[in-house]
Amino acid sequence: MKIPARPPKLYETFERIAKQDPSRLARLLANPSMVDEKGRYLHWDDFRFKLGVEGISSEEAWVALKIARNAASQKIGITDTKGTEFTFSEPPKLKETLRHLDMNAGGSLASDQQSLTSGEGKLYLTQSLAEEPFASSLIEGAATTRQIAKKLIFEGRSPRTKDELMVLNNYRALEFVKQRKDDPLTIGMILELHKLVTDGTMDNPRDSGRVRSSDDVQVVDDSSGEILHQPPSHLELSSRLVDLVNFANSSNHGGLWIHPLVRAFILHFLLSYEHPFVDGNGRVARALFYWLAIREGYWLIEYVSISSVIAESKIQYGKSFLHVETDDADLTYFLIYNAKILETAISRLISYVDRRKNELSAFESRLSDRSQRDGFNHRQSWVLNEMARGRLPRINISTHADRQGVAYLTARADLEDLTVRALLRKTKVGRESIYSPARDLLSRLTTG
Repeated sequence: MKIPARPPKLYETFERIAKQDPSRLARLLANPSMVDEKGRYLHWDDFRFKLGVEGISSEEAWVALKIARNAASQKIGITDTKGTEFTFSEPPKLKETLRHLDMNAGGSLASDQQSLTSGEGKLYLTQSLAEEPFASSLIEGAATTRQIAKKLIFEGRSPRTKDELMVLNNYRALEFVKQRKDDPLTIGMILELHKLVTDGTMDNPRDSGRVRSSDDVQVVDDSSGEILHQPPSHLELSSRLVDLVNFANSSNHGGLWIHPLVRAFILHFLLSYEHPFVDGNGRVARALFYWLAIREGYWLIEYVSISSVIAESKIQYGKSFLHVETDDADLTYFLIYNAKILETAISRLISYVDRRKNELSAFESRLSDRSQRDGFNHRQSWVLNEMARGRLPRINISTHADRQGVAYLTARADLEDLTVRALLRKTKVGRESIYSPARDLLSRLTTG
């Protein structure tokens, strides 16, 4: 990745055109728009290659574009390291995406014309909780698998490597922000979050939960060694983090309301921009996005993995930061990218729910058929039904016996039979046998 081409200096170009041909300037500004003819909010790095229209150069067209953007922009009260105030605007496509997100992430989850309440949604979505901790670690270079991530989170397996610990730390951090969703953000909370994210993974353990004390931290391109981002001086971090916290805790800035998801995206950007820690800044930034989104009532986002989508477009993710820094601190680029990321993540989740519902619908009829064909008794059918639906993660013989009102040996025979059929897995905890669903239980029951 390299730093994008910097745009022409707006006012110098404006003055030059005005002196050379005032009528030309009037034509440029006759119908200004913040987007191109395709509705795209392009950075100069891409816009400069567009062919001029009616003899107008790309540079001249850029002047008209920037004037329209500046007129529509909103300030957030925080400046970059050069003293330029961060601003943003909401071009039509961003507004459309935000509307879609409001409809799909804040209320009930619509699927197949039926509505799943938050409680019912959890029944279908719990397994997705491992995806964000895994993918967020993947972005940072951790080497592990989804299967291991699920074992760490759902089965309580102890991490064996630093990369596995990173995944578990990310999960604990997301649990932390969900627990603190009703609390205002504080610097102490950010430090506590960083300690959770980096516990046991830092080269210097004392850096965990502590703001950096030097300016040695930089964002560097791995291949070229070029410095992509020089964070603010560590001497400014105390005051800058106060500004960040104040921004996160208020929806009103300069007398103007900011959409909750826009604020969450901006909070993600600001923590990354400040880069207050030696390591773990990206993971903390993404966790803070979740904190603010969930705090504002977007309950479905708890089950969505933005990092899994970001991991597929890491270059674009990096460019969204660089476009802001190279174009007058215009946050709109970052907002557009992240709104699309979130929209994609939610669409994938809805597709998953649809597949899950279809599988369970097929399962209901097939289980009845298999119970007759394969001789499952009513007790075994109940266990399979509950486990396939995610309502019964594990069971032991005594619990099964008590629940079904049968003798211990009868209960043991039920569960052992299902284990022999490879529908359940048996593990030992001390001398006790614990039975849990086979990893592909639903598909086995549906297709077998």
